[in-house]
Amino acid sequence: MLFGFNRCATYNGKIKKTKSALVNNDYEKALKTIEKNKFLQRKRNQLLFHLEIGKIYHLTGQYDSSNYHLNIADDMMEVYAPLTDLATSTLVNPAMQNYRAAAHEKILVNYYKALNY
Repeated sequence: MLFGFNRCATYNGKIKKTKSALVNNDYEKALKTIEKNKFLQRKRNQLLFHLEIGKIYHLTGQYDSSNYHLNIADDMMEVYAPLTDLATSTLVNPAMQNYRAAAHEKILVNYYKALNY
């Protein structure tokens, strides 16, 4: 039963350590927590991984690294969802499909990239 509750945790709950490090301006710790986060390491969550890393590099002033990850995220947003991904979400569980960006996230990626320049 505990295994089931862990799988239903929210995204914010899964990156709680990262958020805590960001609030304390400990960007190095925030990067380490993202790199070790098993949820973000899953193939279906790679978009989230690159968005988070790009944001942290922006906050640290490493604009080239930030743009590198944000460009990867931007490219991933342009790819259409495969039919198998849609079938999996419909038949099995929506949480099993690849993360797809919302419209505001697409705008924010371009906003951060512009700030980096």
